[in-house]
Amino acid sequence: MTYTGIGILATLGDDLSRINRKSIVDGVAAVQRPDGSFSACVDGSENDMRFVFCAAAICHMLDYWGNVDKEKMFEFITSCIRYDNGFSQYLEGEAHGGTTFCALAALELSGQLHRLDVTTIENIKRWLIFRQVNGFQGRPNKAVDTCYSFWIGAALRILGAFELIDYEENRAYIMETQDSIVGGFSKWPQSTTDPFHTYFGLCGLSFMNEPGLSAVMPSLNISMRAYNRLKQLHAQWQVESTDDRFVSSNKSASSKLNSDENSTSVTSPLIEAQ
Repeated sequence: MTYTGIGILATLGDDLSRINRKSIVDGVAAVQRPDGSFSACVDGSENDMRFVFCAAAICHMLDYWGNVDKEKMFEFITSCIRYDNGFSQYLEGEAHGGTTFCALAALELSGQLHRLDVTTIENIKRWLIFRQVNGFQGRPNKAVDTCYSFWIGAALRILGAFELIDYEENRAYIMETQDSIVGGFSKWPQSTTDPFHTYFGLCGLSFMNEPGLSAVMPSLNISMRAYNRLKQLHAQWQVESTDDRFVSSNKSASSKLNSDENSTSVTSPLIEAQ
């Protein structure tokens, strides 16, 4: 909920001045597990790739990582690469389109995507590209589903390989799930539409530059407009942080100077005796 809350605020154009960035990231660090993964809350919950993504997205949006162990995070993510080159939700799990997105997005947001070697990257691309039937499936031998036009599409965007898909086939599938009477998109043709699949269907179309749709920032799953606003806030916070350090340094130097002056102005006992 913290990830989605911050993302919604950014989308609405909020300046995030009412949230305590340090406290939030301290909370994120508190739910990191010894294996590098994250759970949903301090009371204990599932800990897997979904929450790794949320942790990375929160820290990236707030431009602060605090005590989050990015090295342990990297180790957990890479340990979840399966034999077929997709990422699983947890150790020894099955490779899945959604968790492959979560893994790649977390690596990009934490500045660690470059640590994957070329062979690994190419193998992941191949696994992702093979998820296209007409639209995309989440796993081998599973039905195509509208939402994977985002999960797989965004993962390929992150790796710079989205242009390798068949745009027309993907677009045709998404449009086939649209309900022209009540509106929205569904996961399958002739199914009930819902906000979840409508949103991800629109994201999938946006990746293919559908006219009239805003651009989407793949790894954060927010609009590019919201992301550009975040970058402005990051620059502002960095200036404020530099100013705070400057003021603190000046106060420290002034305090030391006053202390030195007080020390040198002590009256000599000989003068007092006179």
